[in-house]
Amino acid sequence: MEIDYQTKIRQVQDEQDSIRQEIRSVEQQQEEFFSLQQEEQRLYSEIVETSPPEERQYFKSRREDSFSLAKKAQRQLEEQEDELKNTRRQLIDKEELYIQQRKEQVKEKEQ
Repeated sequence: MEIDYQTKIRQVQDEQDSIRQEIRSVEQQQEEFFSLQQEEQRLYSEIVETSPPEERQYFKSRREDSFSLAKKAQRQLEEQEDELKNTRRQLIDKEELYIQQRKEQVKEKEQ
């Protein structure tokens, strides 16, 4: 029974580690994406400022489209991060449940 308990705990902890790594990966993607988005917006602004008046509207429109798509992608990354955090919380709850069950089993054996 002790081996089964240790195996369960180890599995849950391994899953938690994996989820933590995934969360960090998503966070890094968000940081990199934000940086790229800022650079893209800076470049669009520069292009709009230096382009002939008749072409400015075209580049402004492209900048707005790009910004809209970037916001959508950012929301998707945030949703992915939220899902991973929820999964991590569930795994922590599961681990706590296993620990509580184990304590109860030990207590019953002592009686």
